[in-house]
Amino acid sequence: MDAEQWLATVFTPALGRESLAYSNDADQLRGQLAALHDCGVLDDTAHADARQRLEQAVEAARRRAQFDVRPPGRMQLEPLADPALPRVLAVAQPLAQVDGMPFVLTSVELWTNRVDLYVVAMPTAEAEQHRRAQEAKLDEWAAARREGRSGEATLSPPLPRGHRLLDVNIRLRDDLGTGYHMVSGGAGGTGTDWRVHRHYEPNVPANASLLTIEATDSDGHAVGSLEVPL
Repeated sequence: MDAEQWLATVFTPALGRESLAYSNDADQLRGQLAALHDCGVLDDTAHADARQRLEQAVEAARRRAQFDVRPPGRMQLEPLADPALPRVLAVAQPLAQVDGMPFVLTSVELWTNRVDLYVVAMPTAEAEQHRRAQEAKLDEWAAARREGRSGEATLSPPLPRGHRLLDVNIRLRDDLGTGYHMVSGGAGGTGTDWRVHRHYEPNVPANASLLTIEATDSDGHAVGSLEVPL
């Protein structure tokens, strides 16, 4: 195969490949041109003409693929904006009753990249009585374990009031139909004081006017709901 045959049957058809924009096809063609030039199959004029056609084909393929190809070391990334907290909604309204304890949605933080909810248990005289009873049950359980007694009552410590809050699912929705999902959170307490934090994404759209917070149990049944104007 002479130079003209190679250019017509191999080189020219390859110039129409879309892969010239993103693969190593162009480098392979450059290497083949150099090798044919070095061995005298392509003279200086034919080699220069073929290289020019190749570079033009590469640029055309990149434009079709809408690639912004820059030399190494000149890549510029758009800086990410730091999260900001433009609004905090002081709600302070009951959200649900869990094991007889009233849980209140204290605040909603509307960050530029997320939504944070804060829920607390309201201390009551009944909760204090339950705490003392819980301590007595824990003492009995610990004594039974030390004495080596057997039975179902010694397998696990008695659960405190409010433990089911860890299984309660708090969901968000707004009047625009935004799909919120919980990213992280935590809960804990001492028996009469419980606090819950939930972190959701994405952020609330600026044109939303109503945020609904709904609490459901592990079976999906609603146990409480609040509508918060924005």
